[in-house]
Formats: sequence, C-alpha cells, structure tokens
Amino acid sequence: MAEFESSHDFRDFADFVKKASTYVLDGKWQHFMDVLLETSKKRRTSLSKGDSLWRAQLGEEEGHHRTDGIEDERSDGLESVEKAHPHHWERMKPRTDKVCEGRVNPKGVPYLYLSTERDTAMIEVRPVIGAYVSVARFVILKDLSLVDCVSDTRRPTIYPIGTPVPRDEQEEVVWGSVNQAFSKLVTRCDDVADYVPTQILAKKFREAGFDGIKYGSKRGNGKSIVLFDLTVADVDRCDLYQVEAFNPRFLKGMYSYNVPK
Repeated sequence: MAEFESSHDFRDFADFVKKASTYVLDGKWQHFMDVLLETSKKRRTSLSKGDSLWRAQLGEEEGHHRTDGIEDERSDGLESVEKAHPHHWERMKPRTDKVCEGRVNPKGVPYLYLSTERDTAMIEVRPVIGAYVSVARFVILKDLSLVDCVSDTRRPTIYPIGTPVPRDEQEEVVWGSVNQAFSKLVTRCDDVADYVPTQILAKKFREAGFDGIKYGSKRGNGKSIVLFDLTVADVDRCDLYQVEAFNPRFLKGMYSYNVPK
C-alpha cells in the first residue's frame, strides 16, 4: 500500500511548488502526488442528480427593480413601491471572460464554487451590515464524483512542529493539511503563487476522473464544493437577502424568483 514519507509531505510540497512555480513534478514530488491520488480513492464521495447547493454574490441587479402596487389607507388607490431584485440567474454563474486566479482554478479557467448550506454561501462573500446578497440555488443535473477532503477529522495542529506523528496517522494528517489549504480564505492581497499547490492538486484530481472537490469552510457550518464543469449544475431559484447584523443574521429581501425552464 502506498504511504506518505512524512506527515509534513503536503507542507513541503506546497513550499516547493510555490518557489518553483511549476506544474512539472518529478522524484519525491511525483511520489507524493502518486500517493495522494491513490489514497484519494477511499475519499470518494458523491452528489446525486437533483441535489441542491448554494452560491452567493454580493449586490443586487443593477437598474432592475420591480414595482408592486400596495393598498394605502391614506390614499384612494394603490401606491407603487420599488423592490430590489437579485442578480439575474446568468450572473450567478462565473463569467468565462473574467476569471481571476482562485484557490482551486487557474486564471482564465472557470470553476463553480458552491456551498452545501445557504447561510454559509452568504457568509463566504463577507458582506457588511446593510449589504444586499443575491443567492442562487443550484440543482445538480447528473450524478457526480468528488474528492472528500473533510472526511479526515485529525488536524495537523494536533502535532506541533518537531513532534513525531505515528506512522499509521500520517495519511490522515496529510489530508488534514490538504483540507486546510483548500479552506484557506482568499483575499485580495494574496500572492497568486499561494494558489499553485491547490491548483495543482485540483488539476490532478480532475485528470483522475473526479468531477470536483469537497472541503471545509472557515466561515460557516456548511461545506464548500467546487465543480470543474459549469454545465453539471443549473440555477433553479434566486433570492435577495440583506445583512442585519454581524452574527451574521440575514433578512429576506424584497424579491425572489424561480428560473423558468
């Protein structure tokens, strides 16, 4: 059975590829990747056709408000009230012509980042109090196979640097490091080289036949899902929410719609 050389294998791999900025692996690093792909087979999980996932985007549809009539006791008829509208459903998918570097995707290659929980999807976009958040419910169109990076509960921090890790626990610790790397928050000040290790892993998982990756969220209770193919899920419904407090609590917005089939 394939084994990692050390519980620090992913950390060392990440340090190497960030400095080398290369996708070409050989020697020790090819062995690491071979073991990772071999051990990924028992971390295979699935999404079923019809499952629902969530994606959030900051803001509302610009220049698109719905005007509704309401009864007003002080007037003789209906008063018009403008209601904010969530983004158009097409806007809730990544734009293929404007794709920046991501934790999983390289520049110019769009992947679909989703969450297993609606509130976690909203928290992940880091809205401020009073902000509108458009939320889309995506429906999976066919059965999918994912690498489950969250199935290992042991964290690398359990073993401080310099503390030997029992050999039978090294695999779990390495995969804990992988999960932490995918889960790390993306910020505007990130060096794009920081994304190289996880981008390489995603590329190798895709080449191995996986449809996506499941990993933890640093901000919510839900899990993050990234799908390599934008066509395997469609928007079913869009809602607009507004942030009420830093808890955070979300107030249902003024308008929702189902996507016509």
